[in-house]
Amino acid sequence: MKLNLLPATVSKGRQSKTAWIASIFIIFVGIGIGLVLTLSSAAALKQAQEDYQASKGPAEAALKESQKADAFMALPEVAALMKNVSLAQAMIAHNDKYPDLYNSLRGYVPPFFRLTSMSASPSSDTQTSVTLTGTLDSYQQYADLMLALMRNPEAVSVARSGYTADEKFVPQITEADQLGRPRRPDEAPIPDDPLQRLAFFEAQGAQQSGFTGVGNFGTPDPDTRGAMPGESLVTVSLILNRGMQTPNPAATIGSGGGTTGGGGAPNGPPRGIPTGPPPGVGGSGPGAGRGAPR
Repeated sequence: MKLNLLPATVSKGRQSKTAWIASIFIIFVGIGIGLVLTLSSAAALKQAQEDYQASKGPAEAALKESQKADAFMALPEVAALMKNVSLAQAMIAHNDKYPDLYNSLRGYVPPFFRLTSMSASPSSDTQTSVTLTGTLDSYQQYADLMLALMRNPEAVSVARSGYTADEKFVPQITEADQLGRPRRPDEAPIPDDPLQRLAFFEAQGAQQSGFTGVGNFGTPDPDTRGAMPGESLVTVSLILNRGMQTPNPAATIGSGGGTTGGGGAPNGPPRGIPTGPPPGVGGSGPGAGRGAPR
């Protein structure tokens, strides 16, 4: 049997010595890290102050120029000029709205609908009324045209008119036509008697005595071709969710015309702009009339 005659404090004293050494090491490491961070922060602050001083002069100069520009833009003459320039830019941008509208509609017009005209006009600030005119040759196309145009996500409503039913149908039995032969709505009943039926078809052929030029087809006239025989001229009205109104010129043009700060009499040309005709336009000198608009 082995007895441990050493007191218990001997082993704990050795552990305390190791803990003190570790604590001192940690303290020195923390002091070193703090010193490094302090030196780097001081260097960063110094660099920031130098950058501020270097950019302070250009920034103040830019601020002065901006203030001069703001004061210049606040002048009534300049404000009116900028308003008119903005209007001109808006009008130029508006020139593409109608071609863009027509190009977007073409993708929803079915190929069996032969367009003869297309027009658009704004009905409100956010909606536009479009009128399409074209030809169809069957009632099925008349129905499918509505479905094709309603695929447009901008379409609010679609209305149509002008179709004339020209398909053959089976009529009721009459005394002359006991079989109910198919015919068109504008045709008389076809007789059962062979001789009468022959006379019926001869009378129909006699109605065409020569070239009629229906729909302007077969003529050298370059006008729009209308509906061919058997077709109907159909008009479609659409309401689209698209704003097409032009900018308001009355609210901008001439808003600064009565001022005299920019030179010139009220409602007159500014100073420095000649009031006579340009060289070569009008007048009686040499070269008069050259370059005049034709």
